[in-house]
Amino acid sequence: MFYFQKTYTTTVSGTATKHLRCANCHSGYSYDIHFLGAGRDHSPYGLRNAAAKIGAYQHAWLSLERRRAGVLNKVRPVHCPVCGVYQPEMLRLLPKRLDPNAWARFRVALSPQDCWRIAYEANTIRAYENFMRIWPTEAKFAKAKIRRLKNKRFYRVIDWPHWYKLYIAIMFIAVLVIWLGPTFRFPWI
Repeated sequence: MFYFQKTYTTTVSGTATKHLRCANCHSGYSYDIHFLGAGRDHSPYGLRNAAAKIGAYQHAWLSLERRRAGVLNKVRPVHCPVCGVYQPEMLRLLPKRLDPNAWARFRVALSPQDCWRIAYEANTIRAYENFMRIWPTEAKFAKAKIRRLKNKRFYRVIDWPHWYKLYIAIMFIAVLVIWLGPTFRFPWI
């Protein structure tokens, strides 16, 4: 028996706004959460194409509503725009080794782009560590830069030009021994 179907896939997006009150300065603020819902339905033998399109759209909306309900109950680390402090329930999502609220005043004064520009111009490990202290949610790129800087230090200690010269000298002696070996009698050959 021969069977075929046409599958319809739909993706819908939505935005929800979460409202909070700062525990430090008691000002209210909000942030947007973006999420997607996907749905799929099929039409056996291509007989119910219109119904499959509608079904995929309905499944996508149901998925979107489930995600919306789940996302609104979760907490994301978003600082207060007035004082820069992360709320107590957000602190468990941030790295444990540093206190993110100690740098809150810098978070209000500097955007992530300005702070990154300052760290990038300095291009030192300390500058990138300070960037991670001010903006712990944006630390991924700073960690990569720190890794590269530490690797550069390692290669600088090895001093490659001297190793290269040693390699050339050993290769020269090996070629000389192989080339002159039949002509001269070396005691070790």
